[in-house]
Amino acid sequence: MKLYLSGPMTGYLKYNRPRFNEAAQFLRKNGFDVFNPAEIGLDDWVSAIKVGVRNLPDYHALVQLEGWDKSRGARLEKYIADHLCMEIWQYNAIEEHLARYRAISGFVTSGG
Repeated sequence: MKLYLSGPMTGYLKYNRPRFNEAAQFLRKNGFDVFNPAEIGLDDWVSAIKVGVRNLPDYHALVQLEGWDKSRGARLEKYIADHLCMEIWQYNAIEEHLARYRAISGFVTSGG
C-alpha cells in the first residue's frame, strides 16, 4: 500500500522535516511505500505543493501528521484526497490503522 504523508511544514524549525522523516521511517519499516514531502528538498511552498499534488493521486491513503489542519498545504492535500475517495489516516492513531489494515489484507510487516 502506498501512503502519502501530509502535515505542517511552513513556520516550523527545519520545515518539520525531522517529524516527517520519523513518520516515514516508521511506515517504511512496516512495509509501506511512502511519499514524504520533506524528502523533495524544496523550501519554496508553491514548488513543493505542486510536486506533492502531482504525486497525490498515485497513493492509496493520506496520512495526516499532527497540526495538519493548521497547514494550508495539508488542507489542500486533504481536500484533493477526499475528492479522490482516498483513505485518510491520522498518524497519532497509526497503530489502529495498521491493525485494521493488517486484519483486512492479511498484510504482515517487519514491525509486527
